[in-house]
Amino acid sequence: MNTSTTNAAGTTSPATFTKQSFPWGLYFRTGHRLLCSDGKVRAAELAQTADTFFSVPANVRVNGKWVSGYYTVEENEVGQRVHAFRHHTMHIGKLPEWPARFTPEHEQMIAKAA
Repeated sequence: MNTSTTNAAGTTSPATFTKQSFPWGLYFRTGHRLLCSDGKVRAAELAQTADTFFSVPANVRVNGKWVSGYYTVEENEVGQRVHAFRHHTMHIGKLPEWPARFTPEHEQMIAKAA
């Protein structure tokens, strides 16, 4: 089984990354780093396969508690991409909401993590 570690841009030493096994492209359960809505990069657990074309179910730990959501790729206006964790709405108190896309806050968060 071949393995691969990539970030959204395809390089091998990013701040945010995921790990997949090939030839089927399944995700490893652990060993991922995703950007959260509070601007921190956290370790994440992913499901082996995607539930939609755009997202994969995921969990991160915030202050000792598991927060569920999904992994996706965020991009800013200049094309910088990061692997991001978006939490479910039932966890709003544990993590802040993501800033609206292409606002200055969103741009700064993506640029800082990229």
